[in-house]
Amino acid sequence: MDALIETYNNILNLRDFKNLNIMTIFNNTKFEQILNNKSLKFQQFTSDPEITSNTCLLCNFTTSNTINILNKYNIKKWITIVNNTELNIMEQLQNGNGIIEYQNVNYTIMSCGFLSFKKKMIDLINKSNGIIESNMFVVEPGCIIINKTELQENANELFNDFNINNKPSYELSGEFNARLCYLSFSNKSTKNINDTLINLGHLSIYGDIYVTFLIAGISDEVLKEFTAHTEAKINRLTSSKTTAMNDTLYRVFGTHEEMNLQKKYILEFMVLRNSYLKDCNELNQNKEIQNMFNIGMKSTAFTFCMSVKDYHKLFIGRMPENGNEYDIRLMCKKMCIMLHELYPKIIKEPNYYENAHNSDKLYI
Repeated sequence: MDALIETYNNILNLRDFKNLNIMTIFNNTKFEQILNNKSLKFQQFTSDPEITSNTCLLCNFTTSNTINILNKYNIKKWITIVNNTELNIMEQLQNGNGIIEYQNVNYTIMSCGFLSFKKKMIDLINKSNGIIESNMFVVEPGCIIINKTELQENANELFNDFNINNKPSYELSGEFNARLCYLSFSNKSTKNINDTLINLGHLSIYGDIYVTFLIAGISDEVLKEFTAHTEAKINRLTSSKTTAMNDTLYRVFGTHEEMNLQKKYILEFMVLRNSYLKDCNELNQNKEIQNMFNIGMKSTAFTFCMSVKDYHKLFIGRMPENGNEYDIRLMCKKMCIMLHELYPKIIKEPNYYENAHNSDKLYI
């Protein structure tokens, strides 16, 4: 697989830049200072032995004046790491991976540096406990809880006044909601009301307890399945009309052999896509059209919020193998494990849901 990635880099003509000096440019003022300082030692920012010197590495490439400076010092080729600043020049150079042409000179545009959107996506996946290989392939998406309903201090005081106490907070809230329906507050604390109501299927009393997950690294194709659940609140990464999706990661899964085959053909597609982007630049096509030219395995990130009652229903429908996508089941299992730890009386262990049937929802 490393050989395939190296082949991909070769096709992108990175070898054209060997024996050039590598320098770091953070703005045009610093750029001028470096070019004027003949004794300054350049910093190396690559581990590739074939790209050792004579490449001008531009970070935070912000204004069209940079082109004038490049011409002034007769620098004909560079690699640039771009960010999401406003630049007329980037519209001409085409922000994204690939070889493009500007003023009859070939330039390589790479969005792989610390300012890039790709790096931010990698950080999201890593911080949500996902796994990435070769800074390109997501072998396991990440999933973490980032927000959940918490009782306010005055709620605890209120509940205690009505003898609702000595329970986990979600049970306190559930009992209060249940007793409020008929003003059936007890003169003494009771222990078993939550168990009784859950066994009767009255999970609506937990409908105001919400949990939000960050899910990062699943495919854009599988995201469609999550958005089908209208009871959920979802905030997602925009998939087409955005610079943020110019240079995407790709979700792969299966056996070692299956993943290697997926990686091989993804890399071949990336070469095709970069050729397409070059032609798009010549036709001056917009970002939306360019980003639509991708495959369903491109990775995305989103937040997913439901009540614990609705998570219980979600897991009943989505964790059994029959009819459900692999990543839907994987993400639901991850969420289930975390929610079971927090709300063990409402959310069952994964094995329960993996053997459930849609008819079980009728008892909720």
